[in-house]
Amino acid sequence: MQTRDLTVSLLSAAVLTLATSAVPTTHVLRCAEVEGGGPCAQVAAGFPFAFIVDHYAISPVNSVGLLNAALGEDIWLWHGFMADVLVWWLAVTAALLSRRARDVRPAGSAPGPRR
Repeated sequence: MQTRDLTVSLLSAAVLTLATSAVPTTHVLRCAEVEGGGPCAQVAAGFPFAFIVDHYAISPVNSVGLLNAALGEDIWLWHGFMADVLVWWLAVTAALLSRRARDVRPAGSAPGPRR
């Protein structure tokens, strides 16, 4: 894989990860408002792993998003973000490699139709 392909795949993975912030989900956190600081489900965003979680005390109820996370109203989970980038990077890299393998023709074969 060339440097250009690596750069394109990483940037594509980051953009896809940020785009999945529009996918709603839930995430379990330890909440102070639950007796004993036990777990509670919070509204979250990100796919396949949640990386933005609704802050139970600061954020408006049931609203998550990139802007809220940038303003500090929502919780940004770096481990979820990096896991999402890794998943999307693997998907983009697999797509690039499969396209490259499809475009390679065996020696001596006739060229196919132009696309």
